[in-house]
Amino acid sequence: MPLTRQEKGVLRTVISACGEKGACLIFPEQLLSKGNTGRKAKLPETRTGLMRIMRALEADGYFETVQSRKDSQDVWCITLCLNGKGYERKLQQTRRYLLFKVAFTVGLAVLSFLVGVLLKRLF
Repeated sequence: MPLTRQEKGVLRTVISACGEKGACLIFPEQLLSKGNTGRKAKLPETRTGLMRIMRALEADGYFETVQSRKDSQDVWCITLCLNGKGYERKLQQTRRYLLFKVAFTVGLAVLSFLVGVLLKRLF
C-alpha cells in the first residue's frame, strides 16, 4: 500500500537521522523539528500524530523502535529494517518505471499518428 505524504516525510526524516549506521537515538521533539523545516512541512503537527505514524511504519516493517526515558523525556531507539534501508532504492525504481511507462505511451501515440497519416495518404 502506498504511503501517505506524512508517512513519507516521517520515513525520510528517520532514514536521514539514522544515516549509514541504520540506527539512532532520537527524541520525538527532535524528529518533529527536523522534518518541519522548510516550506513543505510534511510531518504531523502533534506528537500523537507522530506516534500514530511511527506505529504504522513500524507495523509495515520499515523500522523497529524501542522507547525509553532519559531525564524525564522520551527517547526512541530506531533501527532500520530491510524495507527502511531499501526505501530510497524502491522510490528510484518506481520513478524509473513511471518514466518508462510515460515514454512508452508517448512513443505509441506518435507511432499511431504516423500510421494514421500513412494510411490516409495510401487510401
